[in-house]
Amino acid sequence: MNNPSNPAFLALLASVLLISTGCSKSSEGEVVDASGKAAAPAVPEKADPGANQAITTAQTAIEKNDYDAAIAALMAARQADASMSEEQKLAYRQSVRDFSTKLLEQSQNDPKAKEAYQNFGRLMKGR
Repeated sequence: MNNPSNPAFLALLASVLLISTGCSKSSEGEVVDASGKAAAPAVPEKADPGANQAITTAQTAIEKNDYDAAIAALMAARQADASMSEEQKLAYRQSVRDFSTKLLEQSQNDPKAKEAYQNFGRLMKGR
């Protein structure tokens, strides 16, 4: 049985604590590995201007209830997914959620919104 005062047990405990700390950030904001050496800084992502335009167009079309234009813009943004920055991907996902919610609400009273909701769902699923 392991005795807490056993030197082997204490060495094992110390090594577990050292390993579990892994990478940490220094007070200056640079990433430091377990050995204390500074890691390479993260490379900032490049934003895709085409994706920005598509997302902006989609958001404008959503506000104007222009369902076809919003769907077209969101599909254009979706095609640029591989070249989007994380920030753009978040904006795209938020636009999709906003549009879906708005279409679902509008589809209760508007047959065009209901049709757009069904079409958008098929397009998002790739059917």
